Order: sequence, then C-alpha cells, then structure tokens
Amino acid sequence: MLKKCGLLLIFFGMTTLFCLAQKPDLNDSTVLMKLLEMESAKLDPEAKALVVYEKGKADVIGFTTRYKREGIIKVFNNDIARDVGTIFIPHQGGILLKNLRAQVYNLENGTIQVQSIEQNDLIKEKITDGMRVIKVYLPGVKKGSLIAYQYEREAGNMSLLQTTWEFQGDYPCLHSEFEANIPGHIIYEPIVRINSKLLSSTSKEELEKPGEAVVYREGVAELAISNNIWIRRNVPAFEREPYMASSENYIERVKLHLKALSSGGNTININHNWDEVCLKRYYKNEFFAKPAFSRNNFLNETVKRLVAGIETPEKQAMAIYNFVRDSTERYAGADANSYIKLKDVFHSRSGSNYELNLLLVAMLRNAGLDAYPVLLSTTERLNPYFPDPDNINYMVSLLKIGKEEIYLDASKKFLSFGYIPPYCLNGYARIISSKGGHTTLLPDQFKDNTTIMVALEDHVETQLEEAKIDVKYGWISSYNLREKWGGDTSLLREYAQNQISDDFEIKSISSNLNEYNKQLRITYQLERSFKDASIIYFNPFLEKIITENPFPASHRKYPVELPYLRDIQYILTYQLPEGFVPEEQVEQEKTWLLNKQKDLSFVNKIDFLEEQGKLQVYSRYSENNHYLPAQDYDFLRSFYERLVEVQNQKIVLKKL
Repeated sequence: MLKKCGLLLIFFGMTTLFCLAQKPDLNDSTVLMKLLEMESAKLDPEAKALVVYEKGKADVIGFTTRYKREGIIKVFNNDIARDVGTIFIPHQGGILLKNLRAQVYNLENGTIQVQSIEQNDLIKEKITDGMRVIKVYLPGVKKGSLIAYQYEREAGNMSLLQTTWEFQGDYPCLHSEFEANIPGHIIYEPIVRINSKLLSSTSKEELEKPGEAVVYREGVAELAISNNIWIRRNVPAFEREPYMASSENYIERVKLHLKALSSGGNTININHNWDEVCLKRYYKNEFFAKPAFSRNNFLNETVKRLVAGIETPEKQAMAIYNFVRDSTERYAGADANSYIKLKDVFHSRSGSNYELNLLLVAMLRNAGLDAYPVLLSTTERLNPYFPDPDNINYMVSLLKIGKEEIYLDASKKFLSFGYIPPYCLNGYARIISSKGGHTTLLPDQFKDNTTIMVALEDHVETQLEEAKIDVKYGWISSYNLREKWGGDTSLLREYAQNQISDDFEIKSISSNLNEYNKQLRITYQLERSFKDASIIYFNPFLEKIITENPFPASHRKYPVELPYLRDIQYILTYQLPEGFVPEEQVEQEKTWLLNKQKDLSFVNKIDFLEEQGKLQVYSRYSENNHYLPAQDYDFLRSFYERLVEVQNQKIVLKKL
C-alpha cells in the first residue's frame, strides 16, 4: 500500500548520488537509469521495496489549507507490487483533490519505459458516512519498477493542517520530510515522536548537514508565516510485533496539534483542553450526545416494561442492556462527527457503535440510572494534554451505582453485562457529561479467570480410558470465543478437538454458548483405547494452558502489551488403574516467576494419593502486569519455553 511521499538521500554502494536535501531529477536519464538498475537497498538488503524520497507540505493561506504529497518508491519484489502500486487517498466532503499524477518506470531490454496516470483514472470507494477513499491503481508495477507520484488536497478550513505525517511505513525510507507553513495567528503545538536524536537547525542551509533527524522552525510575528521543516533520514521499516496494543503508539511521526486562533489580542480556543472540547463538541451537540441526556418520552413505555418488578439498580440496568444488545443490529456507520437521531435508532433497532451506546445511555437515564457515554481510541492512545478529537474512534457506556463504576458496550452481540472489548482498554478516555471528566481504562483493571477441571479414569477390563473436561472460561475469553464462533457449534467442536490430545475421541460436548450473561462453560466427554501393559506413559495436561511459546522471535524492539490479564487454573484428578503407581516419586511443587515483581507466574504441583490410588495435578498460570518492557524479552521467552516444556513432560506409571 502506498502511504507516504517525501525527500531524498540515496546510496548505491558507497557513492552518494544526490545531495542531502535535493529531490532526484527523474528527467535526468543518468539518475533515472541508476535508480532503475538498483537491485537492493543498502539500508535494508532484505527489503521488498524502498521509499527513495517522500515529502509532505501543508500551507495555510487565509482560511484555506493546501496539502501536497509526493514520493518515489523502488520495487524489489513482485509479491508486493500490487500493494506498493496502489495509492490510497482519504477523501472527505469539502476537500478538493487536485493535480494527481503518477508515473511507473520500467527498464525493458535496456530501454526505459514510462506509463502515466492522471486524475481522471480514479476509483472512489465509500468507507463510512461522509468519508471516501480514492484508490489509484498504477499500471505495470513489478520487480524493478520505479514509482513517482504526487497529489494535492485543498480544504476551506484547517482540517488538513492537523494531518499526521508518518516517517515510518512498511518499507525503509532514505529521506522523509514534512513541511508546514503556518500563519502566526494560528496557535499550534507539534507533537513529535522520533527514535533518533533530533538536531535543531537555525537556518535551512543547516538542514543539509549530516544527521538522521533534523528540525528547522522559524519564529514569526502574528501576521507572518512560520516555516517548519522536519527531516528524517535512513528510517527503518516499521516492524509490527505480536502483543502490541497499536502500532500507532510507536511509529515515528510528527503531528500538528491545533490549539487556538488569535486575532487583535483575542484568542479563540479550538482544542485547548479536553473538558472544553467535549462540552462543546459532544455534550451540547444536539445531533450527538445531547439527546441522550434529554427526557426522551418515546422511551418511557419500553423502559417501564423492562424494569417492572426489578428492585435493584444493577438488575434494572442489566435488563435494559440485554434489550439493547439483543434486539438491535450494529452496522458500520455514524461516528463521533455524525448526526445521530436516537428516535430513529430506537425504532429501526439498528445503529453504529456510537448510536447503540447512546441509546443505551438514554434508556438507562430514562430509568433514573446514572449513565454516561465514554469516548476513547482503540488505536493511538489519547493524549491527556493535547486534545485530538480525530483520534476518537469508539464509544462505550459508563454506569455509576454508588461508588461502583460499570462499563458496558451494547454494540457487541456476544458481550456480557459489565465488560467491554479488550481493545478498549487503551488508556485515557473521556466521560461525556456537563461536568466533563475522564477515566483510564487499562488491562490491569480486568482479570480473566479460567478454570479447567479434568477427571480421568482407566478401565482395564474394557481397555478404555475415559475423561471429562469441564472448562469455565473467564468473562473476556468467553466473549472472544463467542464472537469468533458466532453461535456455530461446529466451530466449537473443531476448537475442542484442537485443544485436546489427538488420540482422544470426543463422545459428547455440552455448553452454554448462547447464554451471553454467563461465563462460557464447555464440558467434553472423551474416550480413547489403551493396551493393558505393565508401563503407562501419561501426560497429565489433557488440555494445555499455553499450547506454544507466543514469542518465537529471537529479539524484540517494543514492549509487550498484553490485551488483558489472565489467570488459568488446571486441576486434574486421575484414578489410576488398579495396581499402578508412579515409577518415581512425583510429589513436587515448582514455581516460576518472570521477575521479582511476579509479572508472570506459573505453579505446578503433583501429588500421589497412595491410599486412594489417585494422582492429582494442580497448575496455575497468572499474568499480573499487562506491560512488560522489551529488556525483559529474553526472560519472557525463557519463561514460556519452560511452561510449554513442563506441559509436554510425561509421568511413567508402572504395575506392581
């Protein structure tokens, strides 16, 4: 996917082709030929593509914002030709797209071939209300191709000024630059995330000096134009890693935060602080949150019927929550900037995540309960100090009963009362009310407790081994599995077969799959044959706590962020065949800790009850901190390797 455009620094072997702050001239046949002949990137020889040059530029002229992007990309692999050869341009109402041009250069039998595309060759695709994406498919992109493109966007407001410029993408980049020319009456704050030392330049000429990250900012009077330039050179590709809350929290970028406008000594706050933003933009907005705080008489009859005879506030809330969750359908539609009509949502029994949760809040408040919408981001975390409404992409509901706070999401069909999806546990969030306020949603606040009970017995006379596995999943695991299966019991059975040993046959399965307000409970009846022998090799983990090491990579750059905390207990009781005992003494208790803080722990205890002829195994895996720094990664890998190894060890039973 083609995402960015910019400036240049290129090395072939040890030769510098272009000066540091110069765009390569593709009209120069010598320069173009050397680019086409390039077979790999010195910055990353394994890269499938290389961003040779990219630049973004934002200009504010009067009340108009103009934004230009351009770039040059070299393709090294056919596998990503389609991806790299597609330009995606977000296109919202009121924004004009101009001067789109692109060229694809190929070297065919020593001759340079060029294919061009103009703005008329566009494909528009609707994504959500008010938002479209323009796709440009470039012809003839393949291994060896060189792509050059540019386009401009123009808006009659300052929406484009708040564009985030990402220095990192899927492929390494030799030179990435963002320039912003901003009038002095616009008060803004650049929010910069760069992993190299950022050098400040006092003049544009100094931008050409060596350095992987350079910034030039020109201070001005109120009526003049401030010139700002950020340059990042030799940028590695961004490598997404497992257990990362969102890559947007780590990608190198610069973002201009628009705070206020000043004129004649007066200041008009725009995104000055969160309380002000949320009060004006959401709470008082009659097309968004305001109706949820109104009387909404059209809800009276339904709410009265739902809570009739129910005494406690929590049970009343549960009845209303169940109604909204079970009687409505969610669709991808309205967002935090859309016009929302609660009456239409109620009567149509359908709506977006925002609409359904606003309906839930309205119905809870109609019943006299204390409820509020909560806005959050499931991707880049909201910054408590720099309000950015554009980062908001999700809503949940908050119910207050006394000192207790209960979070709800009525837009998720398989979610139990009192829980929200794990991806919502992403830090700072805003409570929408007349008084403002915020909350912090973290994985540490929710513990997912799962219990696995196993009863195993051998019948020598029939040469059958029977097992019963009863699993009671934690609330979040229950939601994850129910959403994954969508009520399909065949998927449940397939999952069960993958969880247990291959040589066991499932005789029956029972579950409460469709009882969403209860923890998911699955019971398996298993059977397998065994030969009457004097020695039995027995693996006590019929169902694994952890099936494989979740961190196979040898190194890691970013912290490990667990989506939620798990506590899994495994309890097995094995009625041994008559006359069998463990070959070696098995009474043991072992405990492994990731560190002194006990961020991860694993306990494994085995007991042989000789008088009863039983073997008992108790294991417990517990996660106690969702954030594990990258420097602990080697210990983390080792911890899981030991855990998996223990689960694969066998106990030897011998016949007396």
